[in-house]
Amino acid sequence: MNCITTTQQGYLRTSTDFDCKLVMLTDTEYNNLVSTPQSLNIDTELYTTVSGWILLSFVSGHVLGRILKTLGKG
Repeated sequence: MNCITTTQQGYLRTSTDFDCKLVMLTDTEYNNLVSTPQSLNIDTELYTTVSGWILLSFVSGHVLGRILKTLGKG
């Protein structure tokens, strides 16, 4: 894996910086990344939990906003 930076002329060159914006993989690194199904799996339990909490906070915030809007008119 090599860090890549762009020059002023728009060319790509390898870099020794640790703050990489672009990375070039070798063929074997790419094939290992693509062929490993564990790296692309999403934990369904965590996804469900996080989505549920986001939905709950959205709905409760919407209801609270409606209540405050109603109280503000009175």
